[in-house]
Parts: sequence; C-alpha cells; structure tokens
Amino acid sequence: MRSIIRNAAVYLMFVTSNAAWAAPPDAVADLVGVKGRDGESELLTRGYILHHAGESTDAKMTVWWNVATKSCLEVLTRDGRYAAIVAAPPKQCEGEPR
Repeated sequence: MRSIIRNAAVYLMFVTSNAAWAAPPDAVADLVGVKGRDGESELLTRGYILHHAGESTDAKMTVWWNVATKSCLEVLTRDGRYAAIVAAPPKQCEGEPR
C-alpha cells in the first residue's frame, strides 16, 4: 500500500510540476485551490466516492471513483487545499473502497 501511495505521490508531483500535464478534468477543474473539506463535500455532491487515501510528510493523496461516469480521480491536497486533480486510470479504482 505504501508503495502505491508513494508512486502516486511521485506521479502527482511530476504532473503538477509540468503545466502541460497539470490540467484537471473539466468536470472538476473548478475545485483546484479550494479547501480540502469543501472539495471533499463537492466531490460527494457530484457523485464521487472516496476509494482510498494516503499521506506523505507534506501532502495527502485521495483517489475518488464516480460510478455513473466511470471516472477515477487522484487529488493531491497540500497545505489544506486541493493542489492538483488528475484523471487516473480506472484500474486505480478497482476493488472495494478502503
């Protein structure tokens, strides 16, 4: 589990450091920069469920699944705000939420 979180965190750091790759999906682009608790509430309102989460020393990574749209998201929260949101491969959201 730790290696998955570490790999996802490295991936998100790469994505957020490269502006060409950092564009979030249109459906959630407005959530980048919001407070974590507000973003979480809004994702739930939009039909996402929290699939799993992990933390590093300076950030939290959460993975969200939307059953209706079959979309999987990775959200990086840093300093209490959504720093990045990227589309994740559906495989990231396979299995039971944990």
